[in-house]
Amino acid sequence: MKKWFGSTVDAMVALVEIPLKAELNTLQTLHNRYADTMSAIDEEIGDSESAFEALMSELVVG
Repeated sequence: MKKWFGSTVDAMVALVEIPLKAELNTLQTLHNRYADTMSAIDEEIGDSESAFEALMSELVVG
């Protein structure tokens, strides 16, 4: 089979493999870029909620 097709099979596999690897690299880049941002936003939301609760407790008149 190698006699007739030579490196054709490898070339056909590369046609699928190369774009797929490029897409996976893009997805990894996006994941890395936005994972930290979401963590920072979640932390900021938590800090804001804590500050809001502290202000609310100061407003309670007993």
